[in-house]
Amino acid sequence: MAKYALREGLAQAWHSAVHLEMREQYTPDDPEFARWRAGHRYAGDPAALPDWWGSWQCLVGDEQVYP
Repeated sequence: MAKYALREGLAQAWHSAVHLEMREQYTPDDPEFARWRAGHRYAGDPAALPDWWGSWQCLVGDEQVYP
């Protein structure tokens, strides 16, 4: 299996990708999860996105960043 199989697979996707959630449960006391449950969304305000969001966005976006 390739070292970056997920990245290579996403790079070959032309139309869509499906997200499969692997968690059994969420951490109820996680601040980001609590904000999401309360209705907070980052849509329309990319400057407010958490730091970890950038690497995920690059992975699934048109401009992919490889280490």
